Amino acid sequence: MALEKVRDILKDADARNASVIAFDAMDYPTISSAIYGAQAGRRPVILMLYPSMYRLIPLEAFAAMVRSLAATVSVPVGLHLDHSSDFSYILRAIRAGFTSVMADGSTLPFEENVAFTSSVVAVADAFDVDVEGELGHVGRATDGDDKKEDQYTTAEEARVFAEQTGVASLAVAIGSAHGFY
Repeated sequence: MALEKVRDILKDADARNASVIAFDAMDYPTISSAIYGAQAGRRPVILMLYPSMYRLIPLEAFAAMVRSLAATVSVPVGLHLDHSSDFSYILRAIRAGFTSVMADGSTLPFEENVAFTSSVVAVADAFDVDVEGELGHVGRATDGDDKKEDQYTTAEEARVFAEQTGVASLAVAIGSAHGFY
């Protein structure tokens, strides 16, 4: 199966009241394990590249590996650039064939985040690429950031942000954190 749009994978999961696992991967063994594991479980999967992984794998090579392996399985595979706040890097990912990118303006004031994310959406839409935005701050568990309620996203903020930016999906801060607890 060829790569699928992340928005389609998420819509299907929502309709089935299911979840989709998304893996940050950095090399062939991780990518192939995630894709072939999804095939074995007969479930869709999203492969993500975190921008700092450029030290280990160029995003073009990552995209080529995911695309090649996705063609060998019968389950939907999404290709997503995770947490990028660098407009030029996001454009590079779009050129490399990523079907979804995250415009992470979460450290910016609300209006600047809207402007940044909207600019990414405007370009990505021209290439039929999904954009995920981020609102609020998803902290790091090791820093105790998951307890800072002033960084949580409200439903009203999420509604306004989604309407003003046109994102396909939105990561919000609700007390979750990245990393090990």
